Amino acid sequence: MLISDSPSHVAWAIGHLGQGAGSPFAAAIGERYRRGAGWLIAVDAAPVIGMSSHGDEAATLADLSGVKFLFLEQRAPEGAEEHEVTVAFNDARSGMALWLADAGSGGAAEYIPADALLAAYVSMREPGQLFSEFSTLMAAQQPSFKDELARMEEKLGAGFASNLAAAIGTEAAFALQGFSTSGPTWTIVALANDPAAIDNAIATLVDACNADTTSVSADKRCVLTREMGGGRWWNTLKATGLPFGVTWAYEGGYLVAGSDRGTAERAIATRSGGTALVWTQTFQQQLPASAGIHPSAFVWVNTNGALGVFSAFTQNPATAALLSGRDPVLVVFDGKPEQIHGASRARLSGAVMDVILLQNLNRTPAPETTIRR
Repeated sequence: MLISDSPSHVAWAIGHLGQGAGSPFAAAIGERYRRGAGWLIAVDAAPVIGMSSHGDEAATLADLSGVKFLFLEQRAPEGAEEHEVTVAFNDARSGMALWLADAGSGGAAEYIPADALLAAYVSMREPGQLFSEFSTLMAAQQPSFKDELARMEEKLGAGFASNLAAAIGTEAAFALQGFSTSGPTWTIVALANDPAAIDNAIATLVDACNADTTSVSADKRCVLTREMGGGRWWNTLKATGLPFGVTWAYEGGYLVAGSDRGTAERAIATRSGGTALVWTQTFQQQLPASAGIHPSAFVWVNTNGALGVFSAFTQNPATAALLSGRDPVLVVFDGKPEQIHGASRARLSGAVMDVILLQNLNRTPAPETTIRR
């Protein structure tokens, strides 16, 4: 049975029956069915990009990156249901698609504590190369980008952005650990190729920020301090009048920054003590079988802890139980020369049902109104 939106399209489909079976797109679909698939959505990207309206940023980026096919699928490679997303490219990844490394060492992830509510890790290509690719893309899309970059470097120094990008290494991790009266408690860890260049760049930014501060807005000045503690130098950046700031030091070739010094010190102790999130049984159980041993990137959400925080703000006990009773969610990404692949054991159907249930649980009937004369 053929179904379409018009008789002419049905006639076209009848005339082309069987002609797509030998195409590269059909071959890629067949390969996925041979390895096993529960459900599969496959998109031949080239025609879709061609039909997109001029100026569509997503289509433009996909075209520049050389996107070939997009696959969304559900399967059970080792008996456990997994959901996967695969972006395949025409040739070896290039341009902005090259930002994700083929695999990661996971060193930065070892600073993430086991009780993190939200965590992310990425292993990428050289940031200096990425900045060059990004600049080329932006210059092609926004002719004013070069002028804006030139004005910024006129104030901060020639080559400021590219030098800072080159000083940062190829790994980074982030963790949100909770909330306090001064704001969120967080940690950022990044591989540091040149710590001195990073510190100098931050000092330059502070000086530029303060130079633009008038006497009327003196309460918004940035303050950069440095002190010795625990055998290492600690740098702290704060804005006058604000209760929060950022503190960082260098350890084992990594920049370790936190919302406060205690949080950053705990991250360092986490790696030294082997109590990182990535080594916990809970994390290991959520690793998809279709992902590599050393993923290029991952996103972790401890729904029990993260959503449990928000459950305290609801008066509905059913909503509170729903928010605080879910398993953690782990989405893992890995790269190959001609594709980027993401996978998770989290059930998409469960997420959809959660949204529906939350809407229904929090819906209260409107009070009846009686009009009397």
